Amino acid sequence: AGPTPQPLQPLQPLRARRWWRRLEKGRGGDIELCNAAAEVGTSSAVLRRLLLGAAFVLVALHLEGSAGQRAWQLPGHAPNALGGSSARWRSARCLDRAAAAVVGCRAVDMDIAAAVDEDEDEVAPAADEQPSERSSSFSIFAPERTKEVWNDAVEAALKSVVDDRAIATTILLPSGVGDVVVGLRVVLGAFEAAASELARAVAAAPNSKDRKRAGWKQDELRFRALVVLPRPLLELAERMYEEQLGDKMRVVVCNMNRRKELVDAFRRDSEPVVILAKYEDMTMLSLAQIQASPDEERKNPDPIELLVMESAQIVRAGGYRADGVADLSFGASRRLYISSRRLSGKAPGALLGPGQDPLYPVEEREQKFGQEVFRLTHEKANAEGLKVPLQMVSMQSANATTVALELAALHRETGLRSIQVVPVSKLARKVAEALDLLLRKLTNGACTVTTGGGSEAADLDAILIVSQNPDYAKVAEEFPRLSRIKPGKKYGYILAIAQARKQIVSAWRALAIEDGAVEEAIQTGALEWGKKDHRLKLEEIPKTMRQLVWEGSQRDKVELAVARGIEDLGDPWDVWFGRLEEWIEHNHRESIRIITKQPQKSDRYCGHAIGEWIIIQRRAWTTGQLSPEKVQRLLAMGIVEDKHAEDFARGLVELRRFVREKQTNEVPFTYYNPDNGYQLGSFVVAQKKKQLRGKLSKEHYKALQEAFLSFRQTVSAVFFKHPEDPEAAELTRSIEALLRSTRYALQAERRRQFRKLVLTHHPDVSKDPNADTTMRFLGSVKAWYLDGD
Repeated sequence: AGPTPQPLQPLQPLRARRWWRRLEKGRGGDIELCNAAAEVGTSSAVLRRLLLGAAFVLVALHLEGSAGQRAWQLPGHAPNALGGSSARWRSARCLDRAAAAVVGCRAVDMDIAAAVDEDEDEVAPAADEQPSERSSSFSIFAPERTKEVWNDAVEAALKSVVDDRAIATTILLPSGVGDVVVGLRVVLGAFEAAASELARAVAAAPNSKDRKRAGWKQDELRFRALVVLPRPLLELAERMYEEQLGDKMRVVVCNMNRRKELVDAFRRDSEPVVILAKYEDMTMLSLAQIQASPDEERKNPDPIELLVMESAQIVRAGGYRADGVADLSFGASRRLYISSRRLSGKAPGALLGPGQDPLYPVEEREQKFGQEVFRLTHEKANAEGLKVPLQMVSMQSANATTVALELAALHRETGLRSIQVVPVSKLARKVAEALDLLLRKLTNGACTVTTGGGSEAADLDAILIVSQNPDYAKVAEEFPRLSRIKPGKKYGYILAIAQARKQIVSAWRALAIEDGAVEEAIQTGALEWGKKDHRLKLEEIPKTMRQLVWEGSQRDKVELAVARGIEDLGDPWDVWFGRLEEWIEHNHRESIRIITKQPQKSDRYCGHAIGEWIIIQRRAWTTGQLSPEKVQRLLAMGIVEDKHAEDFARGLVELRRFVREKQTNEVPFTYYNPDNGYQLGSFVVAQKKKQLRGKLSKEHYKALQEAFLSFRQTVSAVFFKHPEDPEAAELTRSIEALLRSTRYALQAERRRQFRKLVLTHHPDVSKDPNADTTMRFLGSVKAWYLDGD
């Protein structure tokens, strides 16, 4: 066979699976390659390609059983020498052994660690994590109540998507209740509805020309569905879709090495197909959809029939995942969002502090996500046992040995058996190998640690965060498997190193993205922090946050975990607002349902300049930089945008109280409120000056008029003395009404009005027999009208 070939480079698993599919369909590999491999020269590049092709042929023939032995008749190389298992692919080592058997050279011992992809997220499975042979059927443990929820959710979704033809539909299901299953059944139901529609059209118009004349555009069933899932669910989804839909439509998994097949799946004339993809693949999918369209339609690609987005709450976490909800990024006639929380309105995390992804959070209109046709809350799901609650556990040490001891103790207390290290990376692989070796010895193999690089399990007992700066969205992607129920499972645990602050914060942020109640609890904790002005003690922690920390944790560890979540995720604005509430509570004075005592610039609370903070908020309010929600919260506390308007409102409150208590509207200019020291006399003098200078607004004038007249109207009958003659009394009462209406006009206006009355009713001018009586009445009220206050 010539010189001994150079050691072969290991083939990555993704490429291996692509070759395997080609072999199954008869498009890859040829037995003649093996004959040519024995005659090839020293060209290592050509030899490598030929040997790899021959290796895959050997694997394919081996999987077919005895046919491989009959075809090759290789003495000493029975099928068990090719890897000893009938899995679809075993690793680069198995392939190298097969290639070495063809050319008669020794098997090359390859390091399995070299099979790790350059992308840390694409990690090949380790030797102890090789996928086992897939069974012909696959099922998820689900009680009858869970199946009822699945049926109700699917029925509601199909009614909206198929019957009502809604462009967008939302289903609210907590993670762990209906992941993959609900989306699969909706896809199946939509496909069967499309097939039934075509069958009815064919039955109604057997001739294709008649069908086209009736508006039916195609004679063959065209159905293209795209299901986007978190990365940890992709392997599980592929198995379930292949099992339940493989005989009805083609199942394509989005892969960088299968771009041509992906483009073919998007073509208009393709066979019925369902595409499975990760959120990270949205850009690739958009490009494939454009490439599948004719040149003249690439600006507006042909939309697919159905888009299903699992765990859609992650889409609203911002960043590249938000491309999944962009109308212009991907074309689909119908969209179904399966989310654990409400999607419209403010994005998940909007109540948290700054530091999010660019353009995050962004408020979305309700029409974008459609009507919520089914809703199941986290509280109801936990109460009915449809999922297991999540709890956070703080590990005391970062050393592998001591962490293994803690995990073993946790295994004895809680019964957890499967732990996965997240996020998947080279570092996670090394940590998992070390912990798994130690933990197996401590628990006699009852508890294991993996990275999830191989076949994904349907559920997990716990996840262990190992990255120094973990992505919270990747932690949240594990919640569907972590929350899924199984016999004997009570909680799903999130394990994080207590000394690693960013790990604790990442866990809290992932929980906030999953459940809006956690986000509100963090906001409430920030308010309480501001009121107490110290880290919250155990009894001061909001109930929702306290329930999310493992009940077996020590008191100080619970307080530390909650404190780090509030410090890093709580909005500093909420902390200051809590200080404002406490300041008003301590400095509260009697209020007449308008406004309470407000902090001034020099006021402080526990050393914090609360007055200066109010000034900053008014400036942001005026420039439109304060959100409407925060504006409403300030208004509820009595804070107004304009400082002058606030001062006037407070003075008005004091004036009303003075008129009510003193039973007079004459306020001495030196008067002040003995209770709070407010200078009411100075306020009244200032308003009079504004009135004389014409700077008093109409709104303020009416408010002052109402305040002053609140006492006058109760003594009008005593102050005004009308004549006994009914005709004369009627005239004087009309004059009284006129004087009252102009009592608080400018002094020059009042003089003109009084002079007009005198000239009208003077006996020398008027022929009215009651003129003398009228003049005497005007003389009695002259001082009150012109000079009195």
